[in-house]
Amino acid sequence: MPVGETGTINFLTCGTNNGAGNGTATTAVQLVFWGPQVEFGVSSPGGYVPTKGTGAQTIYSLGAMTLGAPTTNLAVGSTDLSNTTNWPDFTSGNNNRSTGFIAPDGTSTAVKIMPTSANSPGHHVVEQTITASGSTTFSIFAKAAEYNFLVISGYSYNYVSINLTTGVITDGSSGLSGFTAINVGNGWWRISATGSGNWGGQFQFGAAPDATNATFTGNGTSGIYVWGPQFETGTVATGYVPTTTTSATGPTPPWINSNIQSVLIS
Repeated sequence: MPVGETGTINFLTCGTNNGAGNGTATTAVQLVFWGPQVEFGVSSPGGYVPTKGTGAQTIYSLGAMTLGAPTTNLAVGSTDLSNTTNWPDFTSGNNNRSTGFIAPDGTSTAVKIMPTSANSPGHHVVEQTITASGSTTFSIFAKAAEYNFLVISGYSYNYVSINLTTGVITDGSSGLSGFTAINVGNGWWRISATGSGNWGGQFQFGAAPDATNATFTGNGTSGIYVWGPQFETGTVATGYVPTTTTSATGPTPPWINSNIQSVLIS
């Protein structure tokens, strides 16, 4: 459907009709539909955006759909990155933080992190301790402000930088893998990387002025916007699950039902 036009999208089901032209089912058939979406100006489907009622919701990209067990976000307090108990600086005083910025889901819950001159030159990162094993993936939404780069790392890994204008990832020898940078609109990117276990004790992220991954001295006012960190088992960043005081598990996908065979149409 061309941009600017309106119309109706129809889909239907019919049973096996053994050659009959009217589509009348002659055997018992059940086909389950979920998640219809119409997008304009694209040649391939993007992240699914659920809607309620008659109006489309402008919310964050859900990331990869999980067809099995629901996602568990192991990162505690993902909805409040201003909380220095859950999200301490690597070195105390390394970052100023400001709240109330528009997040990818349209709420005023994004936080601006601004490296200071304290303990400089250095890497001005925020961190959290995690218990996990096997392959693990960290993801976060980030947007450029005065600084244009996000850095991520862990105790077992070196720094990786992501350009928040182009999505270009600069990895010298971090030891991480599976990098993604997905543009989710309004200047926001969802960044992810995969490592092992608890990444050596902590996973870390912060703002940087360039892609060198080198130490620097901040000014306390320049930084980037961040929102929605997630740490999960596996090698793919799946749909974001907000957390508060504990880790949290998302809802079971609606197509998981042992009594029927289901089809997801995108």
